[in-house]
Amino acid sequence: MYAKFRALAGIMTPLILLTLPQTPMWSAEQETDLSPVTQSFAGDSAASPSSAKPASMLPLTTSRPSETDDSKTVPKGSLQAENGVTYEDDSDESQSWILPETLLRLGLSDNTEFRFTLPNYIYQRDKDEGQLTNNFGDISVGLSHHQELPGKIDIALIPILHLPTGANNISTDTIEPQLRVAVSREFKTLTLESQFDARWSHGKNANANATFTPTLMISHDFMDKLSGFAEVVGEIFAWGSDDYYIQTGAYYTPTKRQQIDFRLGTGLIANSQDILVGFGYSFRIDGLIK
Repeated sequence: MYAKFRALAGIMTPLILLTLPQTPMWSAEQETDLSPVTQSFAGDSAASPSSAKPASMLPLTTSRPSETDDSKTVPKGSLQAENGVTYEDDSDESQSWILPETLLRLGLSDNTEFRFTLPNYIYQRDKDEGQLTNNFGDISVGLSHHQELPGKIDIALIPILHLPTGANNISTDTIEPQLRVAVSREFKTLTLESQFDARWSHGKNANANATFTPTLMISHDFMDKLSGFAEVVGEIFAWGSDDYYIQTGAYYTPTKRQQIDFRLGTGLIANSQDILVGFGYSFRIDGLIK
């Protein structure tokens, strides 16, 4: 157990450092000339110049294709749909397909959104025993509340509830709580992001367990519409074998309200998946709710 918490602390250290006061890495001129995008995520203050800025002027930010969630929220009155498909293969045990990975995000205010996750269709085949899982999983609902901290650090608190609506062999069969904290810090062309996630599982298809999922990610803007990322993810169980994997990918935004993404990953330890491949498409509809 001590080793588990040492591993958890090692991955979480960058997240803690992100939230500490930092020496500004920009000039005084840059400090007084905040971009409209930065100002738009400063919160609900009526004095913020972004409060009058239309949602159509704000860039699309998503929680895909990384495991690290979005530390910002969608504009007030906007609906964002994030969709994708993932293929995983463990050459010794199983292979699976998961889709449509749909997350719906509705902006309730300038810094709070409602979240709804549609049930995923899960196709999984056991290579040794020939067992097949072919059904739909659970839905989840949640909120995300964003704040900008000193030092241009964005942080989001994301509580989630998983509801037992799926098939008998997939569903948790009970309501499971989850709490996620996502933090990011943007530089000129780089963004450093981290996340801590805790979920309590106790349904009939899983022994009672607590799962902690820390992440660390760095992304880089290659050009105006194309960015890439590299990420390390840990799945640390209070009881049971842990899992660690790395992934990299890219996302392309043909317009301000559309994104196409790709990711490729592999496990870092013996019981991890050998390969993970994912594709996705996200879009945002502004002005849905006045």
